[in-house]
Amino acid sequence: MEGDAGPLAPVHGEYIGHLNWIGEHVIARSPAGDELARGIFQTVDNFGRACIETEDGLRSFHFEEASLRPLSE
Repeated sequence: MEGDAGPLAPVHGEYIGHLNWIGEHVIARSPAGDELARGIFQTVDNFGRACIETEDGLRSFHFEEASLRPLSE
């Protein structure tokens, strides 16, 4: 349904093309700096959530919940 498409749906493909670290190992950190998850950054969904494949499965985070950093940092 169009209502379920999410606000990024019209520009999703172009938006994804501008993201760093897609397919790379990342750490998701809370605004306080706590580690929330580690895994491979898969995509951003149509609602703007970063989707990370972890050992326990796919996890999604809104931008205000977590920032991503490459695993090397």
